[in-house]
Amino acid sequence: MEAQQGLPEQVSADIPWQRICLACGVIVLEALAARLLELGNADQLLISGVRCFVQLSFLGCILAPIFETRHPCLVLCYIFGFMILVSAHEAAARPKVTYPGIFSSAALSMGSALLLNGFLLLVIVQPEPWYNAQYMIPMAGMLINNSLSGTALALNSMIDYLHSNKEQVEVLLTFGATPWEAAWPGFVKSIQAALIPAINGMNVVGLVSIPGMM
Repeated sequence: MEAQQGLPEQVSADIPWQRICLACGVIVLEALAARLLELGNADQLLISGVRCFVQLSFLGCILAPIFETRHPCLVLCYIFGFMILVSAHEAAARPKVTYPGIFSSAALSMGSALLLNGFLLLVIVQPEPWYNAQYMIPMAGMLINNSLSGTALALNSMIDYLHSNKEQVEVLLTFGATPWEAAWPGFVKSIQAALIPAINGMNVVGLVSIPGMM
């Protein structure tokens, strides 16, 4: 299909180092403000900023061979063997109180969600071939990013409820309640917290999110 006349050709532009440093300066200012306000997360902001910079710097080196090879095993290994595991580690590292197996629980939850939603998305988009890295990796990244936010919020909310209401849960178990019944109020709160980003995103997807990515 020929390009429409009168529309300028889209050309990617390199960002100078000076502007990149300016963007990094914003994170430094946020960390300084967090330290002055004694929020307790100034170090996390700086570490996240450094990790973001390193990841974006090496992103091209990692993805270029995958896009050139166009092999389904390589694409799926990158998605499930790298993206899911890294995201699960990040989700499991957020709660202040943890439990044995939290990483495997996060990985199983995010992997299952990706399989279901990814299959539906492939049926809708129908790329050719289905393992086309140009479509598979960006779509998987968007799904995993949303799943990461929801999983981290749900884990943090559920663990916080069980930790702060330990005596109440133990009393319910003593009187014959099943573990599911004893933890049900916390489960409801965790699901409500996990759905907040998704609901907010859907409320403005056509007015803010999509135009912002164009």
